[in-house]
Amino acid sequence: MVVWFIKLLEFDIQYEPHGPMKTQFMANFLKEFVGNEITTPNWWTLYVDDASNIKGNRARIILEGPDNITLKQALKLNFRASNNQAEYEALVAGLKLEREVRAKRLQCYTDSQLVQGQVANTYHTKETILLKYYHIAKSLIDNFECFEMYYIPRECNTRSNLLSKLASTKKVGHLKTIIQETLQTPTIDAEEIMTREEEEPN
Repeated sequence: MVVWFIKLLEFDIQYEPHGPMKTQFMANFLKEFVGNEITTPNWWTLYVDDASNIKGNRARIILEGPDNITLKQALKLNFRASNNQAEYEALVAGLKLEREVRAKRLQCYTDSQLVQGQVANTYHTKETILLKYYHIAKSLIDNFECFEMYYIPRECNTRSNLLSKLASTKKVGHLKTIIQETLQTPTIDAEEIMTREEEEPN
């Protein structure tokens, strides 16, 4: 779905989703209609951010690629999450988007010094929940030929700030070129279920 969306951008056509798009659905669409046609050896840039307030938790992703390609995703988290957990949700979602567009080289910017430090292995991950997110993120990062992650203060993270209120104030379909999705459960729960299913004997 993401690569198909990029193809539309070449003709100045905007795609407006009419409901939440699941990652697995995007992947299946990609295999069926795109195949191995698109490869992207150039550097891509990913901005991730979290935003927590009384209205709930949100995660924002902006993905920039060659030829002025820009993809934006807003996640609404319908579960309790710390700021660092929401930041990891944004990172994991962004890495999955990168994988779908077959990006090989990625520069990632986050306003969470803790998450950046953990991914760079300069900070030790002791909290159980964050450790699970860390392993998911690292497994996705291993798919890239080159990966760099940088910390930028929140006030300087202007690229992701443009999505600051989107997930909590806009309904799906109100804005074009932006993918919106609601997560009912943490990503780590889904990954654990998948792992258990793979380990079950036939």
